[in-house]
Amino acid sequence: MALPDLIILGGAPGVGKSTLMSKLRAHFQNPPTIEFSDVRNLYLDSKWERASPSEERMAFDILLYALRIILSKGIKPVLLTDFQEQRLLTFQEAFREYRYRIVTLYAEEDELVRERVIARDDGFKDHEAAMRWNREVRLRASLPREDKIRVDQLSEAAVFERCLETLRLSNRIP
Repeated sequence: MALPDLIILGGAPGVGKSTLMSKLRAHFQNPPTIEFSDVRNLYLDSKWERASPSEERMAFDILLYALRIILSKGIKPVLLTDFQEQRLLTFQEAFREYRYRIVTLYAEEDELVRERVIARDDGFKDHEAAMRWNREVRLRASLPREDKIRVDQLSEAAVFERCLETLRLSNRIP
């Protein structure tokens, strides 16, 4: 399978991105993995009280710089996750020089997202916002180089296999 430079996982909190990321890391033998919130956490307080659009842009610039260094060494794929929807919309331009795929998870039933977010011990806990985010993902058209996977009624293993199949078919990357 020809690997993309970047594998980006999208979707609302509670759809299974972290679980899928863990399985992909093991499958690809621990490639570089970056959660965008970790880049932002370099200088934001634990409650993200200083979060702002300009701070988010600065964090994205830091991510782009790090990716250039990693990929210049021939290391791939790089796994990326934890982006808000509006940031995903910028990827066609921001990543134009890279081979990338976006795999976005969503639930047809918002209740699944609600239950998963409420059950969390840490991380994003606003189940109402997570359900709105999931609806937005579900209803919008797919982005360029994006494949959506509906997670309802799929086991973690089935989501992982569907993701790998999506990546196998992604030889259509220009």
